[in-house]
Amino acid sequence: MTDLHQALAIQPTVSRLLVSLPELIHNLEPALGDVFSMGHQLADRPNGLADEETTHQSRFENGQVPDALREQAQQLLVMFASLSRCLESISDILRESLDPDKQTGLDREQAEAWLPLVALLHGRALEAHALWQAFSEQDMANEAPSARWITLSRVAGEPEVEFSASPVSAAHTLAKHLWGAATVRWSPRRP
Repeated sequence: MTDLHQALAIQPTVSRLLVSLPELIHNLEPALGDVFSMGHQLADRPNGLADEETTHQSRFENGQVPDALREQAQQLLVMFASLSRCLESISDILRESLDPDKQTGLDREQAEAWLPLVALLHGRALEAHALWQAFSEQDMANEAPSARWITLSRVAGEPEVEFSASPVSAAHTLAKHLWGAATVRWSPRRP
């Protein structure tokens, strides 16, 4: 974080946004710790995996998430929205800095060096936002529910909790991105 700030702080907007990042991350840490603990409890493993277990998966029947987890998901949704907006703004300025016709106060070389990392962080924040949105929403009564589940595992001996959500039906996604998209009309040229 320090290297990023030192390299990009010459641009006033980026500097202001970078100063806000530690607080955003600091606020996320206890909320993620709480949902980590809740994940273990909901998976009936409050003390983690047993010695003989490598993974344990627990699904929410009909995708119904307990209210306490839904409330935590709503808090995380707001936090990741703020983090995503901050990183998006920094990414936008870095992208603009690549355009030789725009004057952002950052050199093209600086933008080229830092844009991949900031864009990666922005993408990860957007994915987390989408996950917590899926856990905070209630499914519509007349539609297929989303599947929601928790997977407990160990990575390098350390406990991990993975929250996952996926639509059961692709109908909404197809309607939104395929059938709901604008159509391009084609007609043969006439002489």
